[in-house]
Amino acid sequence: MKPAKSLPCVVLLAGLATAPAAPITWTNLGTTTTSVNDIDLSGTHVHAGSWGTGSIDVTVGSETITFQDAYRTPSEDPYASAPAGADSAASSNGEGTQDFFAAPGGFDASFHAVLDGLAWDGPNPKRLVVANLTAGRTYQVQIFTSDDRSCCGERTQLWSDNVAIGSGNETSTFAHNSSSFVIGSFTADATTQTIYGHGVNQ
Repeated sequence: MKPAKSLPCVVLLAGLATAPAAPITWTNLGTTTTSVNDIDLSGTHVHAGSWGTGSIDVTVGSETITFQDAYRTPSEDPYASAPAGADSAASSNGEGTQDFFAAPGGFDASFHAVLDGLAWDGPNPKRLVVANLTAGRTYQVQIFTSDDRSCCGERTQLWSDNVAIGSGNETSTFAHNSSSFVIGSFTADATTQTIYGHGVNQ
């Protein structure tokens, strides 16, 4: 099988309304990204991150969101999200100028750059760790994933709050070339939250 590749970026919000990973309620189970307005601005913005693109500002209406490069250290970025954890590897876009996100006409150029920034390779599942949370506080996370290259239309994935597929709260399975985003909410029970990206068909 080919190594699984997915292209995520994350938006973390707090104030929308105790195990190493709290249960996540997924309210959006996979919707195709069509514009910058798909970024959910409800709640108080806490952090946005992507991998391998450097920091990029994206303007949504009157709000500017800085997508931080999640390779920064926790001292540089207290919300630094580990894209892989100890059991996997992440790399910057090693595919040259290939378009991981085939944007529709008129798509916001900055957000397109965020969505084009990274390929994941490595074991299944991948781990996404969001840090510097406050226990008892409710957070919402929005994760964008895309791989629109012609090679990879058969690859599918889901996001879960559990390392074992079928054992936790999960999104629907979606194809990488659907360029889907998911939204989940959880009440933090620790200072970090682990989210698992399961390659279903790799």
